[in-house]
Amino acid sequence: MGTPLALRADWILERYLGWHVRFAADQVKLLERRRGVLRQTLLVACGPDHGQLDALARAHRLVGATTLSTVVDLRPGDGPELLRLADRPFLRADRERFFGVGTFVLDLREDEAVLFGRISTRERSKCRQAERNGVRVACTAKPSAAEIDALLALYAPMAQDRRLPLPQREQLLTMASRGELLSAVCLDSTGRALVANLAFCAHGEAYFLHGAKVADAPAGAGILAQWELMRALKARGLVAYDLGLVATCDEADGLFRFKRSLGGSFVPYGPEYRHTPAWLRPAYALWRRRRFAEARRG
Repeated sequence: MGTPLALRADWILERYLGWHVRFAADQVKLLERRRGVLRQTLLVACGPDHGQLDALARAHRLVGATTLSTVVDLRPGDGPELLRLADRPFLRADRERFFGVGTFVLDLREDEAVLFGRISTRERSKCRQAERNGVRVACTAKPSAAEIDALLALYAPMAQDRRLPLPQREQLLTMASRGELLSAVCLDSTGRALVANLAFCAHGEAYFLHGAKVADAPAGAGILAQWELMRALKARGLVAYDLGLVATCDEADGLFRFKRSLGGSFVPYGPEYRHTPAWLRPAYALWRRRRFAEARRG
């Protein structure tokens, strides 16, 4: 709602995920991080013309033998297949994108009845069935270390199966201590944790951060956890809930279908471009394909 979250000052990328702001102006932000000898740059824009982007690419050396650069235009549209910046080709990434193809956003200013009514009929039925079966959700602002450890324990098997990195415990603890984290844990009638979700809260809005569930979670547990998290965020006075990026809009993509079923408005992102040094292209392409496949699995 309004300015895209990635363009907000002190957003999660630079606040917690190791990126540093090299340049920021109205509707444009350039971030950088280093991993060994590699330098990654991320230029996020929503409005600047090609000349401005080219000037930034030259001034901040977005092309180099050890520099991997991504340019994201958040304005909806396809864009050309190739963008020339600093006299080098930046190829459009139609798959395996850094920011995905878009996100779903819920307007938490709406009445609860309206929000619940926006959830698909099938998922609402599952939600009610889960409640009838004794499933409940505990939402916590500023979750404790023990609660964060419980979520990480739930997350670990999924991370191992999908070759995903574990969320950083110290980062989550810091977020919680600053009042920037809200958890929702779905429990069965015996108290066993079925689903755990975390939302990052900043700028009056919330962003889905991490989620995990047990392999045998009953139907409706996931949707109930999200619904109660929505209610908790709304009660906290937040105005929007960003459900996080989707890799595709393909009907075969289960994560896309689930997020769509929650009733939010789809916010499409525009083209994304990448310049990768020739020596790094095979390894980077393999890594991106693997992450893309994992993202589609949800």
